[in-house]
Amino acid sequence: MGTVRHACERARVLISLELDVELAEVESSLLERHLGACQTCVEYREQIRAFTDELRAAPQVDYRSNLAPVRRLPRRVPVRRIVHLSAAAVAMLTVGGTVGHSLADRDPPATTPGPVVTVVSVRNEPGIGSQAPLVSGPRPLPIGQRNAAADF
Repeated sequence: MGTVRHACERARVLISLELDVELAEVESSLLERHLGACQTCVEYREQIRAFTDELRAAPQVDYRSNLAPVRRLPRRVPVRRIVHLSAAAVAMLTVGGTVGHSLADRDPPATTPGPVVTVVSVRNEPGIGSQAPLVSGPRPLPIGQRNAAADF
């Protein structure tokens, strides 16, 4: 199928409006002028008109008679999977709680850590952002490891 000119595209929109009886008088005169010079659009108009007439003459179908409600079946999850996932969750909570308590009980380090250098990207790709490394200040100490003098 070849490319359709802009004027033909506009004429096809107007043909559609004409079939729906929604074409204004000015648009109707523009369409007729175009159809006088374009045989391709005249053929298109005849084909679309024939198809529309055939479609409108077809008997209406009651769509409700062809539909059946879709019943979703419940998803069965094996008991073994539930037991394994529950055990994994309990293990993670236990380990996390133990590590958290042991970190909170440690003495704070004598010195605060120095600046941390973070590399944003090691590849030179457009759109990744700045290629220069970011330098941030000292990290704040975790809760429980802060000393009161640092707050002032």
